[in-house]
Amino acid sequence: PTVLLEAGRIGYGVTGYTTAKVTSQHQLIYERLITALGLERAQAYADANQTAINWMEQTIGKEGIDCDFIRLPAYVYAEEEKELKDLEKEKKAYDKLGLSGEITADTGLPFPTHGALRMDSQAQFHPIKYLYGLADAARRKGLIIHEGTQVLMLERADDRWKIHTSTGNMRAKSVVLASHFPFIDRPGLFYLRLHAEKSYAIALRNADASLPGMYINAKGPGRSLRMYADKKGPLVLLVGAGHRTGQEDSALHHYDILRQWASAIYPKGTIEYHWSAQDIFTLDGLPCIGHLARQTPDVYVATGFHKWGMSNGTAAGIILSDMILKGGHPWSEGFSP
Repeated sequence: PTVLLEAGRIGYGVTGYTTAKVTSQHQLIYERLITALGLERAQAYADANQTAINWMEQTIGKEGIDCDFIRLPAYVYAEEEKELKDLEKEKKAYDKLGLSGEITADTGLPFPTHGALRMDSQAQFHPIKYLYGLADAARRKGLIIHEGTQVLMLERADDRWKIHTSTGNMRAKSVVLASHFPFIDRPGLFYLRLHAEKSYAIALRNADASLPGMYINAKGPGRSLRMYADKKGPLVLLVGAGHRTGQEDSALHHYDILRQWASAIYPKGTIEYHWSAQDIFTLDGLPCIGHLARQTPDVYVATGFHKWGMSNGTAAGIILSDMILKGGHPWSEGFSP
């Protein structure tokens, strides 16, 4: 059987605090990946994320998960005229990788821009409804979930791994560390290769907003918008004011930045919710998905999703399950830690 060990409750971390965009459009990443890492690895990233969106949609349909999944266009918009050149470069990268996109002046945003790069047929959903539905579907297929069970250490015992936890010990042939930041320092030395960034979100009620898609600006500091509707009606989610974790004066200052932005574009809106989340970043822009290290057979890791964990996390599941069950996956080389 497969067992999931969770220190707290599932979904009580970053998943519950995500903006829940399910998209392959990750700001302006593809031109950068092609230039820095080559066409092959950029293609693996594009294919993995596109496949993840389709896998999620199929699974939601097959398992009857009610999670407000909806297909929408995603836009990267240019705040300054000089950023149009960057959008054009990214569009060329799309063409090389077989991604559909077009540059448009019609963004649907409530403020002026210099155009945007649109990617159709992306998606958004309710992450917790999805996660609980996914957990139920996995349980029906035999997954055992132990919440309130903290993993303390791994130890090699013959041809298995002995997993020391807060509630007892287990043995397993294969172990996947999917704990946001890998909690094993050696081998792998991930603490030298990853860093955390924090971003903030507010949800506006009565903003009189109508957004036909999901949006993010082309250049930092990152700002993102999307709509969501709950039982009380529509909300606008505004995200931004990000920084490297530990390098802020106060969280209030960052919420003030968002508040000022919100009042400028949606003066009628009132803030109903606010929250923050941390995300893990790698040095090269690609997530680390694969073996923890050469000297730890059968220990795998998935981390460094750069704020795009809905699609990258799903891609990680696709890659790692094939590595464990079939010995490999066509994308595994591209994402190898």
